[in-house]
Amino acid sequence: MAFCVIENAAWNQVDNLGRNGLVLSWMMNVQQALVAPPHGYNEAAVSRILSSQRGPSKPARASEKPDLILYMMESFADPRELGIHTSSDPIPFFRSLRRRFPSGTLRTPVFGGNTSAAEFEVLTGLRQENFPFDAVPYEQFVRFPIPSLAGVLRREGYRTTAIHPFYNWYFNRENVYPLLGFE
Repeated sequence: MAFCVIENAAWNQVDNLGRNGLVLSWMMNVQQALVAPPHGYNEAAVSRILSSQRGPSKPARASEKPDLILYMMESFADPRELGIHTSSDPIPFFRSLRRRFPSGTLRTPVFGGNTSAAEFEVLTGLRQENFPFDAVPYEQFVRFPIPSLAGVLRREGYRTTAIHPFYNWYFNRENVYPLLGFE
């Protein structure tokens, strides 16, 4: 007796269609496309948030703009922050950089893949938890330019470059990165 495994490969719609066919792929994707508004979301709340935001007190001159580099390394972690004790520091150079330059820690909303969800949160400020479980915003929701960190920086005169070591079609990055404001 043969068993058929059905899996919604939302991260790769070409593969999803090949595995599951048009009708089943559509049926599995449609449930992830139904997004309910977050608790407390209404016109008054948005207006209140927008009115509380202030722009910069004075525009920065080009010579005052620092270089900004955001590294998202899903496979990198500080062993000591994970509770792993070692006889010597496994990442001394990285730790020295953290002491010399501004740095911080980011807790990712995903584990074991779905990198684009973490990218989407960092770049847009939109929480993955507001989307259906297993939704892939890059694949399902980003169809038009949306506000993002890259877009803000680009309007401020920065060059905005995104580099990813995998195929550009994966998670639809080739289409989404320009919509987020990357050159």
